[in-house]
Amino acid sequence: MAHVWAILRIGVERLERLSFYLRNAINSLLRRAAAAIFAVFTVAVGVGAIAGLQLTADVLESTLTANVRTLLRSDLAVTKTSETGSSFERSLTRSR
Repeated sequence: MAHVWAILRIGVERLERLSFYLRNAINSLLRRAAAAIFAVFTVAVGVGAIAGLQLTADVLESTLTANVRTLLRSDLAVTKTSETGSSFERSLTRSR
């Protein structure tokens, strides 16, 4: 029965510590609201910039690949599937 009380005491200590951290964070946000809003805004802008760059890179890669296949009238495409090797993939497009 003593070990149950020890477990409960540890749980209560953890809840008190969590409560302290949450109160401290909330008080800090309320005291420095402008800094908190600025931090959230900058993180959002950074995430948006990374997502935009990734989208731009994907669109550019697909456009260049499609244009090169059309211009060269290729029937065979080589794609890299892993770091150690590559595989051949037959293109379904026909030369015109």
